[in-house]
Amino acid sequence: MRAIQSKKDRIGLFGGTFDPVHFGHLKIALLAKKRFCLKKIIFIPSARPPHKMDAKLIAFKHRFKMISLALKNKKGFYLSDIEFKRKNNPFTIDTVRYFKKTTKADIYFIAGADSLLDLTSWKDYKDLIKECHFVVANRSEFPITRSKIPLNKISLLRNKDIDISSSTVRERISKGLGIKRIVPDAVRIYIMKRGLYK
Repeated sequence: MRAIQSKKDRIGLFGGTFDPVHFGHLKIALLAKKRFCLKKIIFIPSARPPHKMDAKLIAFKHRFKMISLALKNKKGFYLSDIEFKRKNNPFTIDTVRYFKKTTKADIYFIAGADSLLDLTSWKDYKDLIKECHFVVANRSEFPITRSKIPLNKISLLRNKDIDISSSTVRERISKGLGIKRIVPDAVRIYIMKRGLYK
């Protein structure tokens, strides 16, 4: 017997700090969009991730602007500042439920492998995995195998071209090295003009 296919639209929510956004993020989004037939993907930068409270993040306005520049003229890719505008620093479960309610769509939450490693520390994570389908980008720096994942609603994206990290971009900038091939030109220019990550 064939499983009944949902007639709902599928929407991808791509969460993260994007500090800064790079080509790896864009390739992850494109792969996920094609593989899961997503109508659109919404990039949702975190204002202040609860699990990264001690991290020194570039101001939200800069991260938001860089994503905006990276997504310019990218069909099917959108940007939301919902986690900045909503009070009390909303958790992922809150964001997923908001989009699920307002769009009436099947939600696919896209995240990096580093985020998945501490998923059990996320607020209401057991409820979260019931509310959406997880899509995780596997990287050699944070190798994920199904034996490490105590969940059954996770799909892994594997591609050598997505093995890029924001920390690598920041490190190269701090050392005075080029980033032309790992971030969009508009983002690179924005970073250089404002002296970010030095």
